[in-house]
Amino acid sequence: MNTRSEIETELSNRLQIANNSTTFPTSRITTLVQDASLWAGTLFFWPSLYRSRIFSSKPNTQTLAYDYYDYPSDFLTGSISRLYINGVKYDRKNFQDFLDYVDNVIQGSLAPDPTKECFAEFGRQFFVYPTVTSAGTNDGLVWGNIQPLALSTASSTTIFSNWDDSGNEAILKKAISVAMERLDPVFANQQKAEAIQLLTLIWRKVVVQFQKDQRLQHPSFNTIDYFGATSGQAVIGNFSNPSVIF
Repeated sequence: MNTRSEIETELSNRLQIANNSTTFPTSRITTLVQDASLWAGTLFFWPSLYRSRIFSSKPNTQTLAYDYYDYPSDFLTGSISRLYINGVKYDRKNFQDFLDYVDNVIQGSLAPDPTKECFAEFGRQFFVYPTVTSAGTNDGLVWGNIQPLALSTASSTTIFSNWDDSGNEAILKKAISVAMERLDPVFANQQKAEAIQLLTLIWRKVVVQFQKDQRLQHPSFNTIDYFGATSGQAVIGNFSNPSVIF
């Protein structure tokens, strides 16, 4: 199963219904598959849906210590991972820590450093420090995950097509669970649980691949030299010259 029509055909077969059934007409079958695909595509932040969007920087109009922007309309909430303004990378921070830092609310703390570029997100907005002094034009770049595209045609493919067939099986099981939730709730819950299990297994493989990818310009092993190179101890366990950077 790769295309929407192929998933629809298999859904009809498993529901054991005739074409354009009065209980499940063709339009309903299509909606079930489309909704299930959207559900599966938003359960995790899938790499195939990672995108960048350009925006224009602008100073806030409320004399705040930070600027704030609305999320790109097609981004999933909580998915922003990278932000650049004028080619400068801003580090992502916890939202409450970000506010404490830029508002300087912790007694005895130093004033926020305007050379420390950072951002945080909350709801459907992201917040940036330091503020800009004037509006820019397409000078910002943000990375996040988009919502999966609708399966608008019979030949549309899902994000799992030509990648992992079990993802489309999960979409099918989710569609079955919705179709059967009033007729057989126990069976419907079982199908949904199996769909989640399949998608979780795919996500675990994604995480494993991320872990295999070697970091660039990051220490692979960095431990304090407790003994020193001339301590007379054996080489093993000395932790001398531990940093290895690729």
